[in-house]
Amino acid sequence: MKKYQLLFIGLLLISVFAGPSSRNVSAEVSQKEINEAIKKGMKFLIKKRVKGREAELLALTYAHLGLTEKHPKIREAVKYLLKSRLQETYNVSVAAMALEAINRQKYQLRIAECAQALVNYQCRDGRWHYAAHYRKGKDPKPKRLKEPAKLIEVISDGDGENIKRSETKDLQRVVINRVPKNDVAGEGHMSTTQFALLGLRSAARSGVEIPEKTWADALKIIQSDQRGDGGWCYVAPGQNYASGSTRPRASYGGMTCAGLCALAIALGYNGKEMEKDPGVQRGLNWIANNFTVERNPGTIFTVPGINNRGFFYYYLYG
Repeated sequence: MKKYQLLFIGLLLISVFAGPSSRNVSAEVSQKEINEAIKKGMKFLIKKRVKGREAELLALTYAHLGLTEKHPKIREAVKYLLKSRLQETYNVSVAAMALEAINRQKYQLRIAECAQALVNYQCRDGRWHYAAHYRKGKDPKPKRLKEPAKLIEVISDGDGENIKRSETKDLQRVVINRVPKNDVAGEGHMSTTQFALLGLRSAARSGVEIPEKTWADALKIIQSDQRGDGGWCYVAPGQNYASGSTRPRASYGGMTCAGLCALAIALGYNGKEMEKDPGVQRGLNWIANNFTVERNPGTIFTVPGINNRGFFYYYLYG
């Protein structure tokens, strides 16, 4: 099985665990069938060796499957994540997410290194591209302070109160290097930006103090990238793909979900309410008007070598 197919299996399993409850599932598919599909996916993934470009996503999927540090696959995954090179936005972000899910206290400093890599490589335009590096020997090591971490949990309790601040007894505050300006040239993309913000959110929930400028720059550009119809595309308005690409330049499902996710995170960590935000409402309206589980709505392209109907599984994960 190709590596991208493995990634999509991981994304789908995560989406099942993070998705709707069984009461929202169509009557045509029973919960028993869903559980059986998960078991088959788990049986396949447990046999995979944790290495290479799939390692971080495998680790995150194992955590969502309920495996603990007592399980040999989690131990194998953690061993890899603690020594792997932090050099790509997707991998670094998912590593932070996985380590938070496994044990955010025990692996707090490694999560902080992931955050430092993402802060280092935020583009000047506020987005993220594919690269993210933690520069050992050049970047100061994350510093764990004595006082407890002050966490900002960006969640909704159903009553519109979606920003909660609290102190935690199990986590100490960790400080990383505050990059004074964005030195990385080039234009980022919405997909990498979404994952960078997911990784930074995991770091923030693990007691890592993220520079305010990182959140502020991200929010500004995500809002700017939203299309007039309320959706998002992989590239920003006016931004070009590589020569000869047939990918869409208009809003489509996968990137609208990504943009909406990124916007919600950025709003929360900038101290702003998300549920009443007009950009959030416009994004939700786009999804409501285009919703389907048969395809990635709005896409009219495929990528050579990846048979996924226009990143269909990425859309389902979003």
